[in-house]
Order: sequence, then structure tokens, then C-alpha cells
Amino acid sequence: MGPVRAKFTCTGHTSLGAPYQGGVVVLLQPVYSTDPAHPNRAFWKATPAGEVRMTITNPDAAALFELGATYTLDFTRDA
Repeated sequence: MGPVRAKFTCTGHTSLGAPYQGGVVVLLQPVYSTDPAHPNRAFWKATPAGEVRMTITNPDAAALFELGATYTLDFTRDA
């Protein structure tokens, strides 16, 4: 079986103090659409709820996650 694909939107950034000084918690939540013709509707029907929460201590990596931007995640089981 191939990867499971999901679409999430970045909905939060929280700066961290010690011991993760300079780190950021990034929150992603599933995309949503009420429009049956919109591609995000199919993603929402497959994953209507959930969240991805990451603590990122690399500022360059954290900067890749923009509030309001949408990201496609592929989940593949390791062998």
C-alpha cells in the first residue's frame, strides 16, 4: 500500500523558552471546505479532525511553516 496523504493548514506558532530557547511549537490542523467541488473537501472527509504538533528548534526549519499556509503530508510506514 502506498502512502497516506493528508492536507493540513498551519494554525499556530508558539515561541518557547528554556530549555528550548529559540524553539517554536508549530500546530497544523486538517484543511476544511464546505464546497463539494473543492479538492480540500475530499481531504476533509477523509481526515475531519486531528492535529500535528511539532517542537522545532532549528529556526530555519521553523520558518518554513507560515501561518495560514497549507501543507501536504505523506505518511509512509517504515520497513
